[in-house]
Amino acid sequence: MNVPAVLVRKPRVRRGLRRLRRALSVLRYRGRARLGRQLPPRVVPRARAQADRLILHPAIQVTPGSADSLRSQTESSWAADSRQPPPPFVLATDSETTIEPPPSGLEGLLLALAAEPLPWATAGPWTLLARDVEATSRRVVGRRLPLVPGHRNRSAAELARDGYVVRDDQPPGALIPLEVQPVDQALRALPPIDGPPTVLFVVPYLAIGGAERLLLDLIRGFPPDEVRALVVCLEPHAAERGQTLSEAWKASPWIFPLGDWLPREARIPALRHLLRRYRVETLFSWNPTTDLFDRLAELRRDVPGLRLLSQLFNHEGGWMDHYPQVLAADVDLHVAINRQIEAVWAERFQISADRITCIHHAVSLPPPLAEPERLERRRERRQQLGIPESALVVGSFLRLHPQKRPLDILTVARRFSASDDSQSGTVYFLLAGDGPSSARVDAELERQPLPNLIRLPMQEDPEPLFDALDLCLMTSAYEGLPVFLLEGMARELPVVAPAVGDVPLLLADGGGTVVPRPGVIDDYVEAIRSYRDPAVRHPAGRVARLRIEKDFSLPRYVDRYRRAIFGPTESEGGSS
Repeated sequence: MNVPAVLVRKPRVRRGLRRLRRALSVLRYRGRARLGRQLPPRVVPRARAQADRLILHPAIQVTPGSADSLRSQTESSWAADSRQPPPPFVLATDSETTIEPPPSGLEGLLLALAAEPLPWATAGPWTLLARDVEATSRRVVGRRLPLVPGHRNRSAAELARDGYVVRDDQPPGALIPLEVQPVDQALRALPPIDGPPTVLFVVPYLAIGGAERLLLDLIRGFPPDEVRALVVCLEPHAAERGQTLSEAWKASPWIFPLGDWLPREARIPALRHLLRRYRVETLFSWNPTTDLFDRLAELRRDVPGLRLLSQLFNHEGGWMDHYPQVLAADVDLHVAINRQIEAVWAERFQISADRITCIHHAVSLPPPLAEPERLERRRERRQQLGIPESALVVGSFLRLHPQKRPLDILTVARRFSASDDSQSGTVYFLLAGDGPSSARVDAELERQPLPNLIRLPMQEDPEPLFDALDLCLMTSAYEGLPVFLLEGMARELPVVAPAVGDVPLLLADGGGTVVPRPGVIDDYVEAIRSYRDPAVRHPAGRVARLRIEKDFSLPRYVDRYRRAIFGPTESEGGSS
């Protein structure tokens, strides 16, 4: 493989860097504590090479009255009667609470106590207790697993301690070591769970974004009796990214936010356990994580016959530049979401054509609206937002990141708010999103307010905002194939976007305007002006929807991914 050596970072090197960063973090914490800072006790997990106990089946004892509430749980290694010897864990439930745990909640508690020597772990109304209290830590007395992870719903104390509950007599600034045993070894006696062909998607987290929406749409499109879809999150969820876990559990019960439930040292062993227990046929890296890529070779060795798929969202920057080993022989099929990624894999990394496939994004088509209903919804939404009904409204719903060039949107809006731009008419901009560039965007708006721009935080459900729009605007420096544009076009909204990723392919037959280069404000302004006339805008919107219906529809998307993951069905005669 012809890859520049300077770009290759070996997994062993990265793991060494992570250990160094943790050591430096501990030293910094210790130094701040010695300076008199009143820091909460900090738990420092450390991985063990071998598990010191084997958890037999059934693993959990429950009271007979609690058994009915567990029927919908993914964890099946429990018994509603006493056995000899008794299971190593017992489940205590709070009968007065009305909180409903997620379908994988019980399994999350079992993974937590299989990984760490703790007396108990709790999630909402459930507490899993370890019978072997003598083998547990004497300084860390338990752990709280968030029902729907994300820092928004965690107290400051839990956030500081990563969910650990320590003894009250631990002084401020204490460092508490905690050994973490391999989950897959501890739970190897639990029997496999039968089911249909199974795919496990690995993501860093389920934030609010296009990649997450596409994954959930794909899972919803699989017939549940024909495909079992698991999703594993390897990183903690953070408030600035938002989260879509509640929606994910509606799409599939097998959602495991391991980044929030387990320390880093336990996450890959827990992933290995899930691969074995659910008889996973295909592991799909839907959104890259270094932890997964560093262990691909081990996973292939430990799970014979496992098929590995990997997907990237950009043809430049990030993963493509710094982690080319993900494109090595350990991956069976590389899924490109645009032609540029496909070309880079083939030309730069010399991956054979039979190991690359290009599958463009897709969205579901909302039902068409009768004109009176569309106008009424438009009027109501604009009234709620304080936007004149007669204005041309341009929307941008995106993660505020330097890649997206959100300050260009402010610059374009400022051009239309200038008093000497009399030909533009009334043009309003709707900017919704959060991310690393939020502070910079908000500081710019505070420094020089824009009367024609409505700034909104990240929207878990952006659907209602589309009702207010006439046009979608994207200003990114690079992209794969933006879901925001697809969603706008599906709603008969023309789009304006730079010639990045497969945007030119998307708009080859009309439905919007392709700006030649990112960052050229004049081009964006001129393109937006060209859609002021409804006689131009409405036909372009109809072309946009037809384009999505023909080539970017969800059924076609689901079928292509099913073939990539499992191959053609017998009824298809083995052809793709």
